[in-house]
Amino acid sequence: MKTTLGKAAWPFVPLTILLLSVGCATQKYSAARYQAAQHRFGAIELPAHKKLYLCPTIDRIDPRCRKTLDPSFTPWTHATDAFEQELKSSGLVPARPGFAFGPSFDSLKQMVAEKADKSENAVYLGTELLWLSLRQWTVDAVLLSPSGQVLFEKRGICVIYGGADADAQTVTHMAIRQILADPKFKQALL
Repeated sequence: MKTTLGKAAWPFVPLTILLLSVGCATQKYSAARYQAAQHRFGAIELPAHKKLYLCPTIDRIDPRCRKTLDPSFTPWTHATDAFEQELKSSGLVPARPGFAFGPSFDSLKQMVAEKADKSENAVYLGTELLWLSLRQWTVDAVLLSPSGQVLFEKRGICVIYGGADADAQTVTHMAIRQILADPKFKQALL
């Protein structure tokens, strides 16, 4: 069966597509406050033999992702808070370093090597947020010694495809837990 639109309807088809796409583009993503995953997956058991410094997350979000975020939403604060809550639910009390660093792991390594107290039994956890959305979370992590030596590094990524219900909390939990539950991360804390 062949169906055709009348000639009068054709100008409205592109206009309808444009309006629908603009409507989708104006919806901006802003994550709710992060809640630790222990109620869903159980707390991650982490050794507390070293003092853990949690460095604020480096915001290196892909520009394509940034376009989908609400302008008032601060991804690096959200990511740092998420890591802090997961660490606390695991029994660790992360401290914040008393120094600032630039927008890369190289600058973090340099500042840790220069500013960290070498006599302290400590480690420094740095994270770089690469993608944050309702269906995807991508974050790199590096754990450094006070001399700036890399003890552990890993990328945590969770992507939900298809028609599955997307839950920003679950996506975040899964990406962070890939890092914190890694046996090599735990070993580096001993």
